[in-house]
Amino acid sequence: MAKKADSLHRRTYLKVASVGALGGLAGCLGEDDNGTNGTGAPIGETWTVGTPGEGSTLHNIASALARTLDEHNDDIDLEVGSYGGSEEAIRLLGRGEDEMAASALPLGAAAYNDEEPVPDGPTDFTGDNAVETKALQGINPYDFRLFWITLEDSGIETVEDFAGQEVSVGPTGADFNNMTFLSVTGMLDDVETTNNDWEDVAPALTEGRIDAGPLYATNGVVPPGWAAELLSNEDVRIVEYTDDQLDDIAASGYANIDDTDLVEVFDIDPPQDTVASCRVPYGYFFSEDLDADMVYSFSETIFENIEEIQEYDAAAEDFTLEYAAEGLTPEVPVHPGFAEYLQDEDMWDDDLTQG
Repeated sequence: MAKKADSLHRRTYLKVASVGALGGLAGCLGEDDNGTNGTGAPIGETWTVGTPGEGSTLHNIASALARTLDEHNDDIDLEVGSYGGSEEAIRLLGRGEDEMAASALPLGAAAYNDEEPVPDGPTDFTGDNAVETKALQGINPYDFRLFWITLEDSGIETVEDFAGQEVSVGPTGADFNNMTFLSVTGMLDDVETTNNDWEDVAPALTEGRIDAGPLYATNGVVPPGWAAELLSNEDVRIVEYTDDQLDDIAASGYANIDDTDLVEVFDIDPPQDTVASCRVPYGYFFSEDLDADMVYSFSETIFENIEEIQEYDAAAEDFTLEYAAEGLTPEVPVHPGFAEYLQDEDMWDDDLTQG
């Protein structure tokens, strides 16, 4: 099974640039007599990147980005903001309060295009809800594979069985993906949804306070630490979507559908060997107001020192320039600074546009 979303997909590039031989801004990063970096941009700019809360993968990788910039770039000081979710991060950038936002790509695309991510979903960026300052695409470090989990005696086998059940959709602010999947499969009005902190999902399930809850794996290989004890329970079951529901999710453009080996990823032995998971790409968006040369400098610094990011968090193990480029979608323009960097590294796709 490999159902592809209508608009969000990863590409395979014929030419892979060497990260160890990256080009620079020749003559642009040295300080001149006017106290600028030679491009007119001031030295020592402070940016804030909004993330969906401490402990999240986006927050952890952003912290690694900040540390790498601190050690290798005198032009940019990156501060990591911790918010209630990706939507809040996008809206803070949209109000001009932050320079970057960490978000699911389809959420960022909806914000850029003044749309609802999915019809009648949990949020929208239309009309009065539209953001003023646009978020342009930037660096994409990973995908989330999303699942539902229950216990053997729950009577739940597919997501259709959620009707009338108490189902956790995760923490407030970080529940967007799960609410979206329930919405596009027509289940949202039939389910009693509740919010739990990630650390409370496992005890809520084993104590019977919820009938099912969310589970995820970063890049399909790294399960969350909070689920370790739960996954050791031999009664754990992964809830599957029906074929029609998988078609609805793929057609929505919000996620790709991939088969996941449950034994390999979660080290569990459920009745099914593999299960279809919803794959959502995630990235860091740049404000359209950011100077292109500074974004180029940011990108160059990160990818010249990508091993430091990879070592900081296991979820960034596959984070490379090729991975970041392949995750870009034609639905949102790429920031000119990052676009130029990709072009210099022969990683630009002509299907993409610049902001």
